[in-house]
Amino acid sequence: MLENRLRRYVHSGDVRGAKFLYRKLIVPVYALASIPVYDITSSSQYHYTWFRIPKNATHSIMKLLNEAAPPELSSSYVPYFRNAHRGNFKFCILRNPWDRLVSVYNNKVEMKLMFPECWDKDFDRFIDFVSQQNLRTCDAHLRLQTALFPSGDIDFVGRIERFEEDILKVMEKLGITADVTQEGRIDHPDYHTYYTAALRDKVARMYEADIRYGGYSY
Repeated sequence: MLENRLRRYVHSGDVRGAKFLYRKLIVPVYALASIPVYDITSSSQYHYTWFRIPKNATHSIMKLLNEAAPPELSSSYVPYFRNAHRGNFKFCILRNPWDRLVSVYNNKVEMKLMFPECWDKDFDRFIDFVSQQNLRTCDAHLRLQTALFPSGDIDFVGRIERFEEDILKVMEKLGITADVTQEGRIDHPDYHTYYTAALRDKVARMYEADIRYGGYSY
């Protein structure tokens, strides 16, 4: 039944429907087989594999890569087979988890683009909502960043906090000449102003893996 629906969506050009069923039908099979899936952009011409992490300058990086040459692959929930990316320069960009959640709230919640359960709710309620998610499998905007790339098979982990410096290193490694600017920023007050001590500690517990891996502090 689901397989037939997926075929109909593909044949009719219903991309949204096809993606929805792909997540429901195919992704769980990969999970059962212990095959990780990531949001991946890759190029055989420039020999890179970029593990995209939402709210971590993805628009800016995509623009730079597209200006050099459109990547052959740029999709979500891509099964990651290590040998298929052998020889590629594999990279991602991390962000302070406290800051990233404020960015998600300002962009996706306050602008009513995602997470309707939190629309017209304050930041405290948003964090309550996030705390109810499985942070290893939920929507990538909320998921642990360390669940969005293979930490044991990565060549470079940059930081949004030094974006221009780190992405220039990536572009130089790929042989791409680029004028680096960060686009798509959502202006909002400093992230510290959103947190009480209790909320700060709650996020620290929820995203302890990211904080430890990235060496972040509040």
